[in-house]
Amino acid sequence: MHNLSHRDGNHPGESCVDEDVSPRLIASEAIPSSSSSFEQFFADAWPWAFRLACFFTQDVAAGEDIAQDVMAKMYRTYDGSPGGEWIEMPGKYFTSPLGTAYQGDLDLRSLHIHGLRLEAFRRPEACTNPGKPLALVANYAKVEDVAGGMFGASVTLIDTATCAPAPIDRVTVSTSIDNPDVATISSDSQVPGLPVGMIRISLDLPKPGTTAIHVAVRDKATGDLIDEVAIPVIVHPPT
Repeated sequence: MHNLSHRDGNHPGESCVDEDVSPRLIASEAIPSSSSSFEQFFADAWPWAFRLACFFTQDVAAGEDIAQDVMAKMYRTYDGSPGGEWIEMPGKYFTSPLGTAYQGDLDLRSLHIHGLRLEAFRRPEACTNPGKPLALVANYAKVEDVAGGMFGASVTLIDTATCAPAPIDRVTVSTSIDNPDVATISSDSQVPGLPVGMIRISLDLPKPGTTAIHVAVRDKATGDLIDEVAIPVIVHPPT
């Protein structure tokens, strides 16, 4: 087996594959055929698509762009029938620059939307209309699960000027629950390996009902409140 992973760097002319590798060798390495969804097929096939495009362009960034464009035009999904027949959805995807919304018509075999405006990963309101230097942002709008389970809620401390996560080593974190019969906090410590700025709160959900978890951060030196956020908690009866 040859090592076909691209080398470090994104400069034109830099080799993406080993010098003794040919397109025939790349194509001869079979793509797994047991993919259960397009997403899994994408994960299985992406390395081959990228390596082949990168071989011809000799440019890491160009290889990634070509492979992504080709894979996006192959989008397909199951139609929901027993046995799972494929619905092919040819078209253009990923054509808007990162950070901007897609605007236009969406015409698929089973879905037609005209005048669509679609934006993923929107900037938090705290970045759009900053009212303070640092802000807490809930990573999910609510916690929802069944009684008897556990759930990991999380928030992120961000710098509102750059909208980038801010280190939490200079703040203290406090948490509370409105109704401890519905949810209790088992841990609000910083788990090793979490992304910068993230605070994870582990919850036990003993009984059905609704409540809210409150998370606040204060300046470690002065004790002044920096920001706080409340996250709704909905616990359903076990089925």
